[in-house]
Formats: sequence, structure tokens, C-alpha cells
Amino acid sequence: MKFPKITPVIAIGSIIIIVGLALLVLLSPLPLAYYYFQHQPYPNAICLYPQTDEKTLDAIWDTIVERTGIDNNSAVFDEMQVDLIPDGSIESLSLSFYATKDRKWYRYSAYLRYDPERCGILTVPSSSSEPPEPASSSQSPEKILAELARLNLSVFGSTDKPVFITIQAGREMNVTYYSGTCTDLFLLKNGAILPLDRVVLNDTEARATHWNIFAQYCKDLPDGYGRNCLSSGSIMIFSADRLTSADYVLNATAANRTIVLHECPRGIVQGQSCKSSFWGTSCINWTDAS
Repeated sequence: MKFPKITPVIAIGSIIIIVGLALLVLLSPLPLAYYYFQHQPYPNAICLYPQTDEKTLDAIWDTIVERTGIDNNSAVFDEMQVDLIPDGSIESLSLSFYATKDRKWYRYSAYLRYDPERCGILTVPSSSSEPPEPASSSQSPEKILAELARLNLSVFGSTDKPVFITIQAGREMNVTYYSGTCTDLFLLKNGAILPLDRVVLNDTEARATHWNIFAQYCKDLPDGYGRNCLSSGSIMIFSADRLTSADYVLNATAANRTIVLHECPRGIVQGQSCKSSFWGTSCINWTDAS
């Protein structure tokens, strides 16, 4: 088979056609639309550095108030979960609270998740609700967020691990917590974290009295099945400002503020992780004996 001879005219014509097609693709609206889709902030984006400092947490609450249009003075805390990465910055935050808007009560569920490639995405869906149970003014979500900024997790040696934190309002009458194996109690008072031996709660109202902190021990699973994260023991930090209906006993080491955590044997843990693809869902069983 003989191929046609490539003359200078054919070569120049081919180059012009290729360049023309390239310009047509580059100048068409589709690549530009895709670029802006990838780089423009999501409508619910919140752009700030996700450190757990007071400035950041104030900005999160101010954004929630602005977007929802709630009466800030009516807001009553319900519950919150926070995931921190090892450097102490926020990976995700879920905050539920009650508030009035146009004189009607609603329950709001704010969810914030940070993506290192973009701004954080903040959504605040709501549903109509009955008024919450009576609570003191210290149950303001704004004050709970401010207290999160004062939790100095570095004193517990958690700076090299992801951390999961929860706090919720609840009525606990004649409930006693002891510091012991797998559970360590502390008191947050005037900015200091003091070891406790025990706490007796006598709440007749729904209050958020303490923080639950779980250091996460994570391992990457093979073949793209994600990570396996387990907790070993818990740390409970009680807020002195909200222990108005409680009795507590400080640990003997509280005077010199020595922080010592109890050992918590983990044993063998088994589980299953799954992933989805074009071909369907596949799962693996795993065992963690560390």
C-alpha cells in the first residue's frame, strides 16, 4: 500500500487545522465552566483556617447566626461532635441547638467539614420544634464553642493522634462517675485542667456538664479500604462553671496538676470495611490486635 506523499501544503494545512481545533476547545465555554466549577467556592462554603482557637470558633458561630437568621439570645445548646486531626485543627464539626426565628422554635443541625483542597462546607438544616427544656444561660452554643477552644488536649499527650470529642445536654440525677481503668476524670476550672477522683451529678435540668474525649488509633487498610480507627479509653472533662448541682472530689495530685492517664487494655478487635466501585461493593474482614 502506498501512502500519499506529504507535501509542504498538506503539512501546513494539517498544522492549521490542529491549531484551530485546539483554540476551539480552549475558547469554548465548557472548559471554562468546568474550571470555575472546580475553583469557585460552594454556595455554603466558609473560608477560614480550621484551628480550634477562639477566633475560629467565634467565626463559625457568627456565620451560623448570619445564615439562619435566628435570634442569637434564644439559642440553647443540645449536642456537638468534633473530629480533630493530629495537628489540632478541625476536620469536621456537628452542632445541634434550638433557637427561635420569627418567634417560632426550630431545631438546627449545623455540619461543618473541611476539605484541604477547598474551603470548609457549612450546612445548617432545620426543622420545626417544641421549645427545649428549661436551661440556664450557660447552655448557649456560643459559650460551649468558646469552651472547646480552652480544652488543652496537649496535656494528655494526644498531639500525634486524631481525636473525637462529644458533649451533649442531659439530665443526670444521682449519677456518679469514678476515675479508673479506661476512664479519666478532670475538672476545667479557671483555665486549668485538674485531675478528679469522682463526680456526683444531681441535675434536675438538662445540662451539658462534661466533654468526652477519645484519642483515635488509626491504621490504613490494604487495597484502598480506608482506615480503621479505634479508641482506647476515654477522658471526661467537667466544666466547673456548669457543675452547680454536683459534688466532686479532686485527686491528690491536683495540687501540682500532674496529668496521668490510666492504661486501658484494648485486646483484639475485629471488623469489616467495604468500598464501592463501578463493579459493585466489596468488603474485607480485618483484625486489630495492637
